[in-house]
Amino acid sequence: PNDDTDYIIAVNPPPAASWFDVSNLPADVTSVRGIRAVVRSRKTDGGDGNLQVGVRSGASTSLGTDRPITTSYTYWSDIFETDPATGAAWTPTAINGVKIQLNRTL
Repeated sequence: PNDDTDYIIAVNPPPAASWFDVSNLPADVTSVRGIRAVVRSRKTDGGDGNLQVGVRSGASTSLGTDRPITTSYTYWSDIFETDPATGAAWTPTAINGVKIQLNRTL
């Protein structure tokens, strides 16, 4: 983390999603147990704010826990053990096409 050097600003009104690509896995990876998305967040303005992490595979999205954003830097993580597009275990091909989603929900 580089604190306030680089950041994502959520637009109004919520929900406001930001999407991020994931680098392809090395060719020798043959199985995937899950995705762990780690987020470090901080709120800089007044009022309430919540953040939710998700993964998008194809046209399907799986969302993690909706969490409050505070004025202190806080780490949150969610684990996604199955591909939301299939309901089955992740494949390397599915991982190579996944997008990570950050939602401002409040």
